[in-house]
Amino acid sequence: MWENLRPAPKAPEPKRPDPAEVARAEAEAIVAQARADGERVHAELAAAARAEARQRGRAEARIDLRRMMREARSLIKEAHAMREAALAALADDVAETAVALAKAVLGRKVAQSSDDLRALVQEVLAEARDPQRLKVNPADAPALSGGSVAIERDPAITRGGFVLLAADGERDARLEARIARLEAALREGEGK
Repeated sequence: MWENLRPAPKAPEPKRPDPAEVARAEAEAIVAQARADGERVHAELAAAARAEARQRGRAEARIDLRRMMREARSLIKEAHAMREAALAALADDVAETAVALAKAVLGRKVAQSSDDLRALVQEVLAEARDPQRLKVNPADAPALSGGSVAIERDPAITRGGFVLLAADGERDARLEARIARLEAALREGEGK
């Protein structure tokens, strides 16, 4: 029993941590915190850089889009100009073709029949005041003789045409003059 009365053994004193280990633990904690802070800052900077890049990319895309729109408008204007030039060239070709066709048709008609020439002479005579003389190609003179107007043979006048001299002026119905009037009318029609 006396044994119970003995003072209790002294508890061992807590071991003091080794200052080097404490320093190492603190250093590891600081490094871990620095690493975490660095990763957080890196993530924030990366996010900010991506946002800035997106913004810059959008701005550059808008600039590129505006440039492409200007280029497209320029190309459209150029295409319209080319179209107009092509249409003008085509109109010239149409006029030239029509004139060539008219020459061919009139030339063939004159060679086939003098009835058309007589009808045209009658039409022009009806419009003239005091017709005096009709200049014609020598080959056409027999078909037109016997009328009320004097016939003058002029080899300078192409077959199928004539020039009427009257008191109110000269009427040029030579084949070349009629074709020139047709061509002028076609060209005038192109300008409308």
